[in-house]
Amino acid sequence: QEQDTGSKVIHIGKNTKSFIKSKSVTEGSGKNVYRGYVEVASVACGSTSYTACDSILIGDNAKSDTYPMNRIMNGESSISHEASVSRISDVDTEYLKLYGFDTNLTYRLIVGGFVNDLVGELPLEYAVEFNRLLDIEIESYPNTLKSFY
Repeated sequence: QEQDTGSKVIHIGKNTKSFIKSKSVTEGSGKNVYRGYVEVASVACGSTSYTACDSILIGDNAKSDTYPMNRIMNGESSISHEASVSRISDVDTEYLKLYGFDTNLTYRLIVGGFVNDLVGELPLEYAVEFNRLLDIEIESYPNTLKSFY
């Protein structure tokens, strides 16, 4: 599966602020792409924008790319973009297994912790459904990650 996501923010007022947070979990041979566009107009002096793109990869073939496009049209504003990519390693999973966690629970803890801050912002009904979906997806991980062990 390839997922292509993004966001677009245009600041047209003075002292405006934006915060974009993108998180992705990519597994197997999947690929995630984030494309972001932030523009600060010449009249939007004193504006700030921060974008954070965090990805976690499961498996040797999973990929994640980030393509930010930022335009500042005045000298009194700032834009920042941060991207991080982490791969769940054998060391991570083996450490948790030492404490008695099985493979599914190991991945559930790592991925659940990674997305926890976003899930906490969802309305309760969506958070419950998201966690159910995550549990269903985690059940398939050992079948697709046999090369990890």
